[in-house]
Amino acid sequence: MRFVVFWLMVLVGLLMIGFVLLNLTRNIVGQENQLDSKIIPSPTLSKEEKKKIEDLKERVALQVDELIKENNRAFAGFVEELSDKKIKIKSQNNKDLEILVDENLTKFYKIERNSKREIPQTQLKKGDYLVVLGIADDRAIQANFVYVDQFFVVDSGRVVEIDKQNFNLRVITSDKTTYTLSIETTTRQQLLNIKNLRLERGGFSRIIVGDYIHFVCQPEPAKKEDNLCRALRTLIIPQEYFIN
Repeated sequence: MRFVVFWLMVLVGLLMIGFVLLNLTRNIVGQENQLDSKIIPSPTLSKEEKKKIEDLKERVALQVDELIKENNRAFAGFVEELSDKKIKIKSQNNKDLEILVDENLTKFYKIERNSKREIPQTQLKKGDYLVVLGIADDRAIQANFVYVDQFFVVDSGRVVEIDKQNFNLRVITSDKTTYTLSIETTTRQQLLNIKNLRLERGGFSRIIVGDYIHFVCQPEPAKKEDNLCRALRTLIIPQEYFIN
């Protein structure tokens, strides 16, 4: 009997100790919560402060937009080297440009007549003519858009040599640039009739050294050293026009 009473007293004691510890824990947690709320109060902003923050955000956004517009430019040239992250092109004035490619940002398009279509970067090849839009710095251009296009030369000059065997014309422009124009069956040729000043159909056999020529041509990258250009359109003004 004493044994049972002893253990009942022990059990009651344990329950009392547990109750005291539970209340003590609740008091400590409550005090900590009160302390935290005093140390880190919830921020409350006035309407004026909120307006100042919004104005600051707008000013920063405008400055960023102006910087992007100021540095967002267009560049063009022929592909010299290709890799996944970089493209090296050479401009018409023989300036080397480095194009940086971002796989998540840069988009590639091919111009076809009056439309464009998106293409993978893998379709680019050496010699392609590219028009690049992007943000430039002193070292490189971060490309946003890359367009694969055709490059055309529109110029005029004097015929200084005729290659009747290969149907080529050697032309020197006013800035002393020399072109070798390849006259093909698809070339649209016109000739100024100096008697009535009307344009008529021309032909390779009607061209002589000394004639003045206006032309539209497409360069041949494979024969760049000869400045060979495939003539698309030509207009011949006979040298007699300037004599009379």
